[in-house]
Amino acid sequence: MIEGSATARESLPAPAVEAVVDETVETLRKICGKKPAVSAGDDVRPGEGLTAVIGYDGELRFELAFGIPRETARPLATKFAGVPIDYDCDVMPDMIGEIVNVIAGAVAARLQTTGFETSISLPRVGPTADDAGAGTVLRTAVLDAGFGPMYVTIRDAENVTVME
Repeated sequence: MIEGSATARESLPAPAVEAVVDETVETLRKICGKKPAVSAGDDVRPGEGLTAVIGYDGELRFELAFGIPRETARPLATKFAGVPIDYDCDVMPDMIGEIVNVIAGAVAARLQTTGFETSISLPRVGPTADDAGAGTVLRTAVLDAGFGPMYVTIRDAENVTVME
């Protein structure tokens, strides 16, 4: 759990919020080779970069947004792919989308073990500036594995389209 993070805006059950943060940390640990430091970031927003968003539908309805500033995207994608990936490369959005897809799958599996049945959408990836998001931000965590910040944001979601 994130020390010092706000709970007044939380409308998801605590186990769901913990699942998102914990599984994001664990997935990034596996990719980066070290556990990222986590801090509250409810009032921060990634700078120029990419954001990948996945929706959850079912007993819980919310969105997970994973923001990567430009300077963090290259080392993260390179760790994930095992080969250098430049930020301006055509596959960078696919790399970030796949990373959030792995995170989202781990979160969905964890939610299922705590009794919440959910389905996930396909990832949407675009420039961070384009990700205003319609839902209310419930929690943002800042993660750092030693090569730059990454952001995971949990938002309320009114409309989530899940592929069956």
